[in-house]
Amino acid sequence: MVTDTILIIDDEADIRDLLSDIFMDEGYNVLKAAHSEQALSLIKDHEIDLIILDIWLENSDLDGIEILKTLKKSDRYSHIPILMISGHGNVEMAVNAMKVGAYDFIEKPFQIDHILMNTKRALTQKKLVEENKRLRFQSGDSEKGHTFWNDFHSPSMQKLSQSINDLAQSDARVMIIGDRGTGKTKIAKSLVDISKRSTEPVLIMQSKGLSPDELNGALDEVSSGTLVLQSVDKMMDETQKHLMDLLSHNQCRCRIVALSSYDIDQAVQLGSFRSSLYDRLAVTRLEVPNLKQRGEDIGMLINQILYDICLDFDIETIALDSQTIQTLCEHEWIGNIKHLKSALELIVYDFISQNKKTINVSDAASILKTIEKNAQAENIVYLNECKQDIGYDMPIKQAREYFEKNYLTQMLNRFHGNISNMADYIEMDRTALYRKLKTLNISYNGIAKQP
Repeated sequence: MVTDTILIIDDEADIRDLLSDIFMDEGYNVLKAAHSEQALSLIKDHEIDLIILDIWLENSDLDGIEILKTLKKSDRYSHIPILMISGHGNVEMAVNAMKVGAYDFIEKPFQIDHILMNTKRALTQKKLVEENKRLRFQSGDSEKGHTFWNDFHSPSMQKLSQSINDLAQSDARVMIIGDRGTGKTKIAKSLVDISKRSTEPVLIMQSKGLSPDELNGALDEVSSGTLVLQSVDKMMDETQKHLMDLLSHNQCRCRIVALSSYDIDQAVQLGSFRSSLYDRLAVTRLEVPNLKQRGEDIGMLINQILYDICLDFDIETIALDSQTIQTLCEHEWIGNIKHLKSALELIVYDFISQNKKTINVSDAASILKTIEKNAQAENIVYLNECKQDIGYDMPIKQAREYFEKNYLTQMLNRFHGNISNMADYIEMDRTALYRKLKTLNISYNGIAKQP
């Protein structure tokens, strides 16, 4: 039997009574308040599981947004999910409420099934989060969030880690901005892992080339979970418009986490990315520092990545001496974490293939020269890469296909046909990568041949 307690805060007695009857019929315990003083007193004296809160409250010291802010700043009450309601709702109100930490925003007149569904979902996710916290506490793990990010020492990553943890109880859409190779996808996964939708489906998709129909399919697949859109600044205009329409009409029930380079700021200014869509997606904006800005973390990253690589190779973790680690830490990683990972992969591959007993500084230095050349080449604008090979005498569709085939072939050779590692490196869903290789008629069962 349902025993959760719901607090209804609304200045209209008819609305309080209507909602009270609905929830009591469903077996919930119900409390009612007409203004902030009465509401805060009830919250203090009772165990509240969920709050229905009207934005506009007449004859009240605090309005709905102020009550929301007060509760979300409190260590004691911040865990309570809050559904905001309003008869005069607009996009700006909804965005502000979600930024502060509201679970959802519902406009009056609301449908009974809709508000009951959101109530049930909010309460279920609240219990899952509390259970996860309890299990982490029993196992001695930190209750602050994803421990991998909490281990970083640099101030910039400590700040980012705190922001990720702060967003755990929010349903607000997030945009993660950073240079290529800074680990935006991994940060998105970390955010999902500690969010209240962590038990729901998660789908990571590349925005470049994504059609409206493909977006619809993704939204259907992920349902009430999380959709991570990579390179959202590369999204086609027709898909931008379609996504904007869905968000405007509240037809997107999943949480969207958008990833982008800083190019999106210029794209918004130039009009190639819709400013209205940017405002919807960047309710909260997280900026990821590059390795130059977080040198204190490189040593920890080396140990973490090296451990994962050795695990993939099914060998014991290779220990690097202090001089080699120092050489790696002092290197200027223009390709960020991607190229740090590539260097360590080559070090491990060299260690295994040459049957070495140890890895010394000269081994690392030799590999760094190769990595640096690759990083510099990859930082050249794609158009300049294509220009060297094909000039301007091809239609854009043919030129794009030529470049994609050349690029993917080189990546296959670089990763020795390992589709999993290649997909992670180029930030592309593995299933989508297989489809792309098949479409371009690129063999991936062995080392690919140059087109």
